[in-house]
Order: sequence, then structure tokens, then C-alpha cells
Amino acid sequence: MKTNMSSEAMDSFVVETKNGQVDWSLDSECRKVVIPIADEFGMSAEQFLELYSRRRLPAQLVRGDRLYEERAPAGFGVTLCEEPSIRKRIRRAARFAGFSVKDFVWRALASSVNCCEDDMILSPKTGWPLADDVELESFMVKPELDV
Repeated sequence: MKTNMSSEAMDSFVVETKNGQVDWSLDSECRKVVIPIADEFGMSAEQFLELYSRRRLPAQLVRGDRLYEERAPAGFGVTLCEEPSIRKRIRRAARFAGFSVKDFVWRALASSVNCCEDDMILSPKTGWPLADDVELESFMVKPELDV
């Protein structure tokens, strides 16, 4: 596994991984986003992108350690709001989906937490989210497809 920088004013960066390579556009827009994140990790933008591409950033959530969505855990409770129309909609949706209100709300909550956690890049100093995978991955160079 190695990294290559282009000679074109470092406008691109290639990371070789086990599954191929990841090409990053290091234009000014990318650097504006990546440098503050890399600084939080105490590394250069290139070092950060290399570790990120290889899924080796320190102090990140363990992949696969997801909330179990199928059933609400013991002690989880739901108190619906006072607004009758909202209560009615939630109950109707839960019944339609074949769940109790408690399990329906738990599934929605756990699914949302799992989705957010999948996209988070956490600060190794604070454990709080610094960035979103989707934002970073917008700087990956996508190969053009022949149509």
C-alpha cells in the first residue's frame, strides 16, 4: 500500500488500498474542508486522507457496533405528545408497519442513530463529530462511465 501525489501543485492524491485505489481531488475547496479535520487529528491533509481511505483513523466508532433495531430495549419508553393528530398518525403508521408504538418509535430512532453514526468522523480528542463521510467523499474523483 502506497500513496502518490501528482506533480500538478498537489491537486490530486492517490491512496492504494487493499481494494484498489482512491483518488482524491485536493483542490482549494477540498483543502478548506480537510485541513481543519486533519489538524484535529494532528496530521497533514494527505496523512488524514490516507488513513481515512484505509478506514484506519484513530478513535472512531467500531464498524458493525450498531443499535439493534428490531425490538426496543428494556426500559425504553415512549410518551406521545398532546397533539391528537400527531398521536393518531404515529399510531396509524405503527399499526400499518405491524409494530407497537414503542417498537415503531424505537426502530425509527435506532435506524436514525445507526445511519448518523455510519457517516460520522469523530474527533480523537473529544469524541464529538467533526465531519460527515458524505461531505468528504464528495472530493473523491469518480471515474467517468462510458454510456
